[in-house]
Amino acid sequence: MGRVLLIEPAVGLYAFAMFMIYPLLQQYVYRRLWFELSGTTYPAESLSHCSNNHTLTVELPVI
Repeated sequence: MGRVLLIEPAVGLYAFAMFMIYPLLQQYVYRRLWFELSGTTYPAESLSHCSNNHTLTVELPVI
């Protein structure tokens, strides 16, 4: 007869919670490092200025 292997629900929920929290923890660490190294807050107001850049130039190497 086949044997079914399952993990305990508490362990599964803990692993899922850690998987979901990791990006938030990484963002928190980067923000703290940014503040300690630069002394300024994270520039959140300049995040949407990418679409206003119409002067994008591509430099190709000369062969």
